Amino acid sequence: MPETYRYERHNQVADILNALDAKFLTENKIMFAGGTLLSMTMGEYRRSDDIDFIVMQGSQALKNLRTLLDETLAPLFPTIPIGMKFGPLQRDQYGFKGSVQVGETTPIKFEIFVEGRIPDLGEPNFYKGIKVPALNRNDLAVQKLLANGDRFFVPVTAHRDVYDLAMLAYFGFDLPAEIARAEVTYTVEKELRKALDKVVDAEVRKKDFKTLEIQPEAEPLIEKGLNSLRRDLGMNAMPEAHDNSPSINEPF
Repeated sequence: MPETYRYERHNQVADILNALDAKFLTENKIMFAGGTLLSMTMGEYRRSDDIDFIVMQGSQALKNLRTLLDETLAPLFPTIPIGMKFGPLQRDQYGFKGSVQVGETTPIKFEIFVEGRIPDLGEPNFYKGIKVPALNRNDLAVQKLLANGDRFFVPVTAHRDVYDLAMLAYFGFDLPAEIARAEVTYTVEKELRKALDKVVDAEVRKKDFKTLEIQPEAEPLIEKGLNSLRRDLGMNAMPEAHDNSPSINEPF
C-alpha cells in the first residue's frame, strides 16, 4: 500500500515523486531535499508544498540534466500518469524551475538546484514511501544551516529553517560537525545564533507555528530542539511554552 499523508498536498507530492525516473535520479545522484522531505519523513510536523532536488555543480549529472530537459520536466517521468500536467521550464546557472500539476489541483513548484556549497555530500537515503534518492539527515542539516543563513531575516519564511533544524536536533545530530562542514564555504553559526534569538519570544513562535501549519503535537518537540541547538552553541536555554514532555518515537 502506498504511504498516506495527513496533508492532501503531501499525497500529491508523493504521487509526483513516485512517478519520477528513480533509476536515472539514483545513477546521477540527483536527490530530493528541503523542508518537504523533512516534513514528509518526520511525522508531517508542518505543511510544505514545494519539491526541491539538488544536483552537484560541475558534475556529469548536471550535464545529463541539461541534455535531457528542454521545455518541461516531463522527460524525468518514464510514464506520465493520467491527468499530470507540466508548466514551462526555466533554466539558468542556478538550476531548473518548473511545476507539476496533479489533476485539477494547484500546480506544485518543482525545482532542481545546482548545489556547490555542501562539501563531501554523502550517499542518499531511501525513505519509507519515497522511491527516489534523498539527502541523508546529516546533509539535510547542512542544507538547512545554509538556508537559514540565506533567509532567517526574511519575514515570509516565518523562521522555518531554524524550526526544521530544531526537529533534526530533537532526534539528534552533531551540530558542531555540520556547522564545520557548512562553513568550508559559508558562514552559518552567527546566523543560526541570530535566528535562535529571534524565536525566544513565545508570541513569535506562536505566530510562526500558525503560519507554517505546524502540528500542535510537534510544538513541544520543536521547543526542546531549539534548546538543544542553543545548548550545543553554549547559549542560555529559553523558556518553553509547553511544559509537557512529548512522548513520541523517532518518526523516520
